[in-house]
Amino acid sequence: MPVLVIGAAGTIGKACVTALAASGVDHLVAVDLTAPSLPGIEARSLDVTKVDQVTTLIRELDARSPIVGVIYAAGL
Repeated sequence: MPVLVIGAAGTIGKACVTALAASGVDHLVAVDLTAPSLPGIEARSLDVTKVDQVTTLIRELDARSPIVGVIYAAGL
């Protein structure tokens, strides 16, 4: 089940992704304006101010497996 980390290219976002991966979360989806480079993590380029982009991503992820968590670290 995916956990979505928004703002994953920033310092706090990367720290969140690293901590979640270390704690055993097996499906992390990291999004930012520029797809973050994080090994072993599903990374996407996404503008969260664009409702259509967010809706498409959530529907796609939810179709595979329900999203169990969202961390918003953009701008932190």
